[in-house]
Amino acid sequence: MLVSVPAQAITVDQLFDRHGKKRVVDFVSKKLKGKTTIFINGDFQKAHAPSLEYVTNQTMRIDLNRIALTADDLNVYFINEDKLKESKARKEAERKQSKEYRLARQKRLRDESLYREEKHEREKAASQLKRRTLAKNKISAKYQVGSSISARCTNKWGTDYRMVKYCVNKQQSALSKLQQGNVNTPPEISGRCAKKWGADYRMVKYCVDKQQSALNDLKGSGLYR
Repeated sequence: MLVSVPAQAITVDQLFDRHGKKRVVDFVSKKLKGKTTIFINGDFQKAHAPSLEYVTNQTMRIDLNRIALTADDLNVYFINEDKLKESKARKEAERKQSKEYRLARQKRLRDESLYREEKHEREKAASQLKRRTLAKNKISAKYQVGSSISARCTNKWGTDYRMVKYCVNKQQSALSKLQQGNVNTPPEISGRCAKKWGADYRMVKYCVDKQQSALNDLKGSGLYR
């Protein structure tokens, strides 16, 4: 769509200077289906895709008259076309920038998600290792306790395996109950009995039970608080 002609009309030569002769010739040639006017050998002729040297301001005025346009009309058309191209180029650049920003944001979110997943896996692995270590230590401690119980009972009963078995079962049962503990048992009772009887867990438990029972009786009689 052509806008109004500028107040100051331009010449064909100015049109060539502003927009380039080739652009002008290509536009006019397309409108005339390739039959562009040229001046050659002192005569005006029609030619398809002529050499630009044969296109003059005079031949161009002839062709502009043929398509009912002026140099000003074509100048305005080219200006609007350039503005449209600039607008499209700017929108394309903005679209490209927006796409790059979106892709960068998606990459950042993926990286953050991957970091959280890796962190979770590291924490999970560390937790599993901690649990395995604790379980291993617990098994090791239990084995050592079991070995000390077996050694004590074997040392006491020798080859009387029936008594050795009885002794081991009683000691392990007493140890299990001691490990479960009693929330009402003061630590000084547990410490005193453990110090007195050492690894003889059956006697440690017997000692703890008796001391706790005595303490309960004292509290019940009001003699001890």
